[in-house]
Amino acid sequence: MLTVNLHLCNGDVVTLDMTPTQRDRLSRTLNQAALPTTPFEIAVNGCNLAIPWRSISYLSTRPASPAQPAAG
Repeated sequence: MLTVNLHLCNGDVVTLDMTPTQRDRLSRTLNQAALPTTPFEIAVNGCNLAIPWRSISYLSTRPASPAQPAAG
């Protein structure tokens, strides 16, 4: 898994967990000459977001943080 940050034009950052394949699909969509007219829809922290494609400036990616081992 990867942690993908969507950097929006207004300065906000939306953090998502994705597989490399999902990230690549998102990146290919952003690089199209004509972007989709329907928004990018995601669920973050129980909220459904509809983000217009043109409001996504760029993506940044890092490996997902490993789960913390239980103490004890």
